[in-house]
Amino acid sequence: LKELFSAEDIESVLNEIPENPSFTEDEFIQELVCSKCEFLVDGCDYREGLDSPPCGGYVIIEHIMRNGG
Repeated sequence: LKELFSAEDIESVLNEIPENPSFTEDEFIQELVCSKCEFLVDGCDYREGLDSPPCGGYVIIEHIMRNGG
């Protein structure tokens, strides 16, 4: 997140994020963000289809992107 958005950008949207992400930017987020995630080494429950929501970083990035951030 730090590489893509300022702290102000992130803070400004935290209360606006819907409960369920739309996944409209999934391909872009997977390539740009998820592929570089330091936690991916241990696996990603969301990406592995383990009935888990995406991480908070994913949700924030998607929301910012969908809203022209």
